[in-house]
Amino acid sequence: MYQRLFHRNSGISLQEMLVVIAIIGVTTLIVLPAISGLTEQAEQVSAKRNAQMLASISATARATGDSIVRNLKSKPAIVSYLGSDFSLANGTGSARIGYAKLSLEDTLEASRYLTYNPNTGGLSYTGGSRVNPITDAPESTDPDDASDPQEERDKWNARLLEGAATASISSGDTVIPSAGSISAAINFLVNGGIGGSLVANLSNLEQNGASSFLEYADGTLRFEDN
Repeated sequence: MYQRLFHRNSGISLQEMLVVIAIIGVTTLIVLPAISGLTEQAEQVSAKRNAQMLASISATARATGDSIVRNLKSKPAIVSYLGSDFSLANGTGSARIGYAKLSLEDTLEASRYLTYNPNTGGLSYTGGSRVNPITDAPESTDPDDASDPQEERDKWNARLLEGAATASISSGDTVIPSAGSISAAINFLVNGGIGGSLVANLSNLEQNGASSFLEYADGTLRFEDN
């Protein structure tokens, strides 16, 4: 009798279990936003640091007369060259001046804190304000003004490929001028060991998306904003 009563009273009732679960749920709802906020803040700090470094390297490259950087005419093109392990025509070597082996996502986020000056051909740090990675226009906080993320990424990849083609030709390669088509040029840059790690990692889907914003003209790839 006493044993049965002790056993019954020492168990956890359904109501108590529900209270514990509710407490855990409420605690999770309170803690997760704080953790998410800290993660986002850390990512922004990293992107700003990478942007400052790329702006500094860009200035150094131009000051020392890097011939490839002088021929690159867009922010993604310069960032792609400086931020990847760009290979020369023989498929070996890396960027002479560069911040090598940033991921595609790292370069994209860093570019949101960089602007391209067509007069000097260099990159400038925004001071912490976010801009569009392609147009350099200030990033809108209005959801109705936000650009299509997929279209933005396709344009970004197209600019990367344009820059890789320019850098390839500047390094003495003759395949791009004789490629004859967008698809042939892209295939060489992605698979031929000359486009750099950022270009080499583009999937078939990403290549197809980028090709809609490219044209093959004058023996090279040109960005075309439709």
